[in-house]
Amino acid sequence: MTAQNQIIFREFGVTDRHLLAALEAAGLGVWVYEPATGRVLWSEYLRALLGYSVAEAPTTLAAWMDLVQPVDRQAVQTMIAAAEVADADRAEHEFQMRHNGGLWSRVCLRLCRVEAESSGSPPVAIGTVARVANRPASSFGGHADETGSAVIAHAAITEQKLAEQALRSQLRLTSEIIDSAPGVFYLLDDAGHVLRWNKNLETVTGYDGDAISRMGALAFFEPGIQPLVSKAIEETLIKGESFLDAPLLARDGRRIPHYFSGRSIELDDKLCIIGFGVDVAEQKQSAVELEQHRKHLQELVAERTVLLKQNDARMRSILQASPLGIGVVVERQIREVNEAMTTITGYSAEELIGQSARFLYPSDAEFIRVGEEKYAQIRSCGRGVIETVWRQKTGGLRHILLASASIDPANSALGSSFTAFDITERKLAEQALEANERFLRTFTDALPSMVSHWDKTLHCCFANRAYLEWFGKTPEQMQGKSIREVIGEKLFLFQKADIDAAIGGEHRRFERTLKKPSGEIGHLLVEYIPERAGNEIAGFYAVITDVTMVKRAEAKLEESQQALRQILIRQDQIRENERNHLARELHDELGQLLTGMNFMVSALQLTSEVTTSQANQIALELEGYLDVTQTVLRRITRDLHPTQLDHGLLPALEVLATDFYGRSGVACRLTLSGPDPQLNGDHATSIFRIVQESLTNVARHAHARSVSVHIESTAESLNLKIQDDGLGFDSALLGANDQSFGLMGMQERTAMLGASLKVISAPGKGTIVAVEIPIKRKATT
Repeated sequence: MTAQNQIIFREFGVTDRHLLAALEAAGLGVWVYEPATGRVLWSEYLRALLGYSVAEAPTTLAAWMDLVQPVDRQAVQTMIAAAEVADADRAEHEFQMRHNGGLWSRVCLRLCRVEAESSGSPPVAIGTVARVANRPASSFGGHADETGSAVIAHAAITEQKLAEQALRSQLRLTSEIIDSAPGVFYLLDDAGHVLRWNKNLETVTGYDGDAISRMGALAFFEPGIQPLVSKAIEETLIKGESFLDAPLLARDGRRIPHYFSGRSIELDDKLCIIGFGVDVAEQKQSAVELEQHRKHLQELVAERTVLLKQNDARMRSILQASPLGIGVVVERQIREVNEAMTTITGYSAEELIGQSARFLYPSDAEFIRVGEEKYAQIRSCGRGVIETVWRQKTGGLRHILLASASIDPANSALGSSFTAFDITERKLAEQALEANERFLRTFTDALPSMVSHWDKTLHCCFANRAYLEWFGKTPEQMQGKSIREVIGEKLFLFQKADIDAAIGGEHRRFERTLKKPSGEIGHLLVEYIPERAGNEIAGFYAVITDVTMVKRAEAKLEESQQALRQILIRQDQIRENERNHLARELHDELGQLLTGMNFMVSALQLTSEVTTSQANQIALELEGYLDVTQTVLRRITRDLHPTQLDHGLLPALEVLATDFYGRSGVACRLTLSGPDPQLNGDHATSIFRIVQESLTNVARHAHARSVSVHIESTAESLNLKIQDDGLGFDSALLGANDQSFGLMGMQERTAMLGASLKVISAPGKGTIVAVEIPIKRKATT
């Protein structure tokens, strides 16, 4: 800027108050550091931004440095030390400072050295800081409070200086501040002439100071935009302030989107305009990308709607083609049936629909028994399965496996759906099989030989009394066991060749010397007889006859060792079975969660440069995975039931509030008015989950400092209110935009309780989630 264009602010009546107001409009605080004394003073606007009172704001450089994040302190100290050197260049650095509420605020500090106009006054370092981003301070021991925003600057002027010297110094310092401020600064007269500007206007537009001094404000805009600029200037002069979103025209023809703010001020009884312009090119691009994303989502919704209709048509086709009888009953009156129901019962659909289900049962007692047991199961676990008998139109009886579930547990008027599987043939086969097994067992139990039957997969189908006694098993313990488990790994491998031959269709006969359960050595005659089913081998029969001769006195020690080995083998088998069972549980339930966390850690390791923000985000996502993992473990070990609820709803909510504060740093207050609510397990669990989901939303989205949970208990209802002081949102958009799964989950839970849910919010006003739950409800049929 040329000397003739240098503005001497006091000639225009501009005081430090005016300049600080301009900086405040740009979102800047001011500070001055005096190396000679080590003192630091804060502007009033800076203290308000960082949440410090006059008494709390540090007044020394050492105390101020304690507010800088530890990893940034060395760089900040180096920059301040460089500013103390004569003819030092302006310096700029991004770092984090702590808000009085505990928030780490990302800031950009611009610093320069300024010589005081008075020869007796020492030089000072002055700087401005613009906010970059906020992030939680929990990794440094603080509690995150995302309501803060921080821009900082420092000021320290020796209080003993004379008023006139102080004024001259402040004006000179303010001039330097304006040049170091981000964005475009301008001062216009009432005719739109540019009286004062900062270096950024020259940098952005490409014009030098001489050119700008000869240009009016309209010259920086395209002809089509100039009427809007003139209107904004007029509005500022009349109303005191105005705002304009318009592209700034650079010397090389580039159009740079900017957002301008201006205020009117009086300088020497003349009305002028002072203001700033901020580059919003990135915001414009983000808006375009957001609109493209919205259109893409609309296309996806349309596609999903078509697929949903197609799936509905397919489902109806499947129901009609299903061999299972399917229908709907309301208060045990038949409302809908598919074609398979007419086949099972012998009645037409017209004869079935509208009738009480009673006419399908052979007796009132059976009808009542099925209803009581089935609906008890539905109330307990949401689904009822029971075997019963139906009478056909011809009078014949059919064995039915009946499964039912409520269509909507919160609305009993919709009734329940059911499936009916005709198991008559299976029942007859089971009865015939039972008769054959009774005959076979009676016959074989009378034999002195051990007789067993094994299928093609080498699993036990039958073992007689002698075989069971030999191995010390019951029929139930033997049924379905593999031969490897029963006779042990060693004996199985020893006889595997003979077993394979029998499965291959060869009749095998051989002798074996084995130890009896009594400890005696037995000489056995073993026969493996193939079981043939047509041309296929279905398994084999094992007939073992004890033909032991007198061999009583041999190798007692070896017998003991053999017995011990057999016991150890059996113990290993049991332990291995238990481990396999646990491994399956862990793999099925936790495998995907652990894999997801592994992918995240691998991605972090493969990334060469990871910012603190990215690291914190990944840590938060990992924490989310760990929370889900803990939830899965609790579900496995505690049968899907929050253990805190065993002690009542209020103690469970107190634990939840404490845990929420520990994880998020957001203060949570729980209050109760009225008597302690007495709720059944389902109601208490649903209310607990609603509060849990609401607190999760506060932690993720609200950026709140505190949240309150209030329960009002009366004889007729229980009113629940969760209120936070966070950012809030336009609640009118809930009906227009896609809802989150969390909100949908809360709506489903309230519907199951017969309750009402309200979400009240506005931008900057926080959010209220209100649930009214009736205590006395009509019993579900």
